[in-house]
Formats: sequence, C-alpha cells, structure tokens
Amino acid sequence: MDVRRALDRPIPLEPEETTLAASRLLLASDEFVRTYGAIADADDKFGRNNELLREIERSNIVRPIVINTLTTPPEPIIRVEENSGFHWNSALTQSIKMLGVQHAFRMALKPRERADLGGAFFKDYFKTVSRLRGWDDGDSIFVNYVGHPMMGSTAGYVQIQNDPRSVGQEISLTRSYWKSRLRAFGWSFAYSTQFELGPFSEASLGNVGIQPRDGHPHPMAYGDLVVTPVAGVAWLVGEDALNKYVLRRLDQKMNNRAVSAVLRSLLNPSRTMANLLRGQAPWIRAEAGL
Repeated sequence: MDVRRALDRPIPLEPEETTLAASRLLLASDEFVRTYGAIADADDKFGRNNELLREIERSNIVRPIVINTLTTPPEPIIRVEENSGFHWNSALTQSIKMLGVQHAFRMALKPRERADLGGAFFKDYFKTVSRLRGWDDGDSIFVNYVGHPMMGSTAGYVQIQNDPRSVGQEISLTRSYWKSRLRAFGWSFAYSTQFELGPFSEASLGNVGIQPRDGHPHPMAYGDLVVTPVAGVAWLVGEDALNKYVLRRLDQKMNNRAVSAVLRSLLNPSRTMANLLRGQAPWIRAEAGL
C-alpha cells in the first residue's frame, strides 16, 4: 500500500472520541487567550510605569541627596546587642589591664613600694590589711580627690561599655539612666576595693600601710575606699553632662573632625581611658548623634 495514501486517508473516530477532542481543543484555546491577555495587561502596565518614571524625571520631583562627609565628626559604628547579657569576659579583661597599668606606674614611680615587695607575702598582706585606720592616708589632695575619682569613673565606664542596657544611655532624669549609673557604681566599688585591699592590691604588692610613711601613721585609710567609687560616679555623670550639652554643640558649630576628636578625648578623660582599655579610639561615642 502506498504510505502517502494511507496517511492522507482520514481516521475514523467514534462520536465520544470526537466530543472529547473538541473539548480539549476548546480548553487549550481558552487557556491561550487568558495567557495572552495577562501578558498584554502586564506589558500595558509596564509601559505606563515607564511613562510615569519619565514624567518624574522631567519634572525634577526626585532630586539627589548629597551628604557632606567632610564636616561630619568621626563616629565609628558601635553595634549594641540589646538582648544580650553583660559581657563578663571583656569587662574583666579590661579591668585587669587597668589594674596592670596602675601597678606598673606604682612600681615605676615609688621606690619605697618596690623595696617592700620582698618578705612573706601572706603574712605581710594580712598585717597590712589589719592596719586600715582613719580617713586620711597622707596622700596629696590631688591624688585623693582628683586621681581617685578619675580611677572610679574609668572603672564605671568599663562596666557601662560592657553592659548592653547601659552603653547607649545619655544623661537624663529617666530611671533607666540612673539605674545604669548605679550598676557602674557597683563595679567601681568592687574595683576600688580590690585595688586597695584585694589579693592584687596596694596592700599585697608593696604592702602600703604596713608601716608609717612620710610621717603619716596610717597610710592605709578608709578615705580611698569611699571617695573612689562615690566621687568617681559623680565624675562620670559630670562627663556625661559635658558630653551631651557641651561637646555635642561644639561639634555642630565647628564642623571640624580633628578638633572634635581632640576635645572629646581631653574633656572626657575617664571615657577616653575606658575606650583605650577596649582597644578603641579615645573619641568614640555609642550615643546616637555624637
């Protein structure tokens, strides 16, 4: 049989098959119409959107925003994890660094204390602590009422910069601010007590107070234990106020990055030292806008 004739011959179909084939053809045609309509509608919307964008460009409704970064004070980004807990490891590490720096200066500048490093450690230590007396330890007014408050303030900032609840607080009358500074006071008190009487203290390293010094009978006194944390937190709050009400306004008026950085570092000395203890630039601030 001729194959071409066989292919040209119509194939007889049953009525049911004819109806089914016709239905499928109609469904396919309807689907095609809907798809084509959706494509045409999308194309129409796309064309209208492009025309709208061109109209906006012609009317200059959208203008570029220029930020002058040359006059913005230096502000490193500090990420604060509000939901995280207190950073004990870094707080203790920074406090140990501070303690090491203080003892290094003591040993370098006070030959008498270097000389008293010898002897029975525990015996001399407990003997020194037992001689804690009075208020005045014989140090100068500058050491007792400037140096020690700065020490307490720096220790307080170490606590603040490791506490997500405190690090972004600015001075105000809010309860959250004063609670954060109360926590800083607690850390400052603990640090001060350790520095004066702890196992790595003036009492243990150099035995300050074991014998009269420079004619003063009680070189180990209660004054430092009180003044350091109490006046220290007062100093800290003063730096907070200076930071917010003076330094911020100077930043806005001068628009000079170098001068702003120097003023921040010099006028907030305790915060400067705390920043250095954590390996940051001395002028950085975590508060918004400064």
